[in-house]
Amino acid sequence: MSNAYQYWMEEMETLSRPALAAIQTEKLKDLLIYCQSHSRFYEEKYAESGISISKVQGLEDISYLPLTSREELEEDQRKDDRFGNLVCNGREEPGQTIGMTGIKFSATGRPLRLIMSVEDAATQGKLAARGLSCAGVEARDYMYLMDFPQFNLLYMHMGLGSINVGSKCILVGMERAERNTSIYTRLYPPSCFYISPSYSKLVTKLLKQTKGRYPIRTVLGWSEPGYSLPTWRNRFREMWSEVSTEANINICDVYGMVEVGLMGVECPENRGLHGFEDAYIYEIIDPETGKVMQPGEEGELVITHLERTAMPLIRYRTGDITSIQYETCDCGRTHLRLAGIRGRRDQAIKAGSRKIYQSMIEESMGGLKRFSGNFNVVLDGSDDISRINIDVPDTESTEEIRQEMQELCSKNLGVPVTITPRPKDEILTFIHRSQKVFKAEDRERLVKEAANQRRAET
Repeated sequence: MSNAYQYWMEEMETLSRPALAAIQTEKLKDLLIYCQSHSRFYEEKYAESGISISKVQGLEDISYLPLTSREELEEDQRKDDRFGNLVCNGREEPGQTIGMTGIKFSATGRPLRLIMSVEDAATQGKLAARGLSCAGVEARDYMYLMDFPQFNLLYMHMGLGSINVGSKCILVGMERAERNTSIYTRLYPPSCFYISPSYSKLVTKLLKQTKGRYPIRTVLGWSEPGYSLPTWRNRFREMWSEVSTEANINICDVYGMVEVGLMGVECPENRGLHGFEDAYIYEIIDPETGKVMQPGEEGELVITHLERTAMPLIRYRTGDITSIQYETCDCGRTHLRLAGIRGRRDQAIKAGSRKIYQSMIEESMGGLKRFSGNFNVVLDGSDDISRINIDVPDTESTEEIRQEMQELCSKNLGVPVTITPRPKDEILTFIHRSQKVFKAEDRERLVKEAANQRRAET
């Protein structure tokens, strides 16, 4: 198929809302019975809470079940030498895959060990195929998968999705980009890049140095703000257009977590991330009270697996802030859409009654095309601040530009902002996944990570 609106499972992707609800209800009941009898973690959790799964008869009853946090899973694994009591299937079954999350940027600093069954991998491969098709990837494409592969189950999912779609997946990874862009692009002219926004900046620069143009039609990826932010999406489209022979380039955001899986992909309409409601139940809660929010209201995303056999998660707090909309997209898909990921709950800057996330600063900065987008907000541990200080490289910012930044950010963020120029080498920048808002106590660790990323590219 070669048009703007592609499907990999059209019937499922365009089901009516009542039909989707019926599927979710049946799968939820089956999941609860399965977890009650196979997972000691849920058996003990529900027993301690006095929860009877028999009371869950419809989707509206899911709020009766307690939430599950990453901290609970970490504590569970501390009691066990490997995967904890959450695991439902036999740990020595053949063909299982082991991964880990939180190796680099975990808020707690403690990685979470994961195991995935053959059935789980197959499910994720199908969801990835639906997501890639949604973004416009076709069988004719050479897709460069430039993601971090170490312990990253999502990397495997996208490879399986590419196989299902029929495209040719080049497993490039995230190291030695100069070699990769100068050698492999001649052998396999890229038409699709699966790449983070930060790495996208480096790779487009290197592609320009090859003096070539490539049939690049689609760029998609996850891990940080960028592709879902209108100002930056436009800037990325301009960057990629400089190395592409194609008139139109799709820039599509992707959302996933290693412990959960692929949860959303944008289509070329860029009106939010299309979910997979036959595989997950999506909820938005007030992060402080746990109360379920209404459609369109912003809060913390909670996910329940409906098709997971090894380590299923029930009402898992992702920590990510977003909102949900249910209107059918112009592409024809009926599953809900996530309105982009605003930021992580534990990384919010509290300024009076407002909470400011990195994506909000990114969007404001993105409108200034004279600015690269490199900045730092270093938090000193104060619970609340009255003014946000944004450090920027002095080499990129004249007094006039800094004044413009200050006025624009203050207006868009709704709080006073001070722009402070710093020597370029004092601004913490990342080649791969970036973290621009961080606590002062984490700076040393992040400096080492940024240095490791630079070394990997030499």
